[in-house]
Amino acid sequence: MSTTVAKMITGVSRPASLARRTGSEARWKDVIRHYTKEEVERLRGTVRIENTLARLGAERLWKLFQEED
Repeated sequence: MSTTVAKMITGVSRPASLARRTGSEARWKDVIRHYTKEEVERLRGTVRIENTLARLGAERLWKLFQEED
């Protein structure tokens, strides 16, 4: 499985995408939050919820793409 697919499945790259998403979209310009990104990261749970069916489907699809070469 590629690193990109693994990151999409596991959510490893979530903080970077969250910062990019909330910092650049015009829809967030008037939103006022009384907490920091660091506080959200600190309070986030340590147990990752695994969406088994989605992961299995993504792995199967990735395998099919790789076999077509």
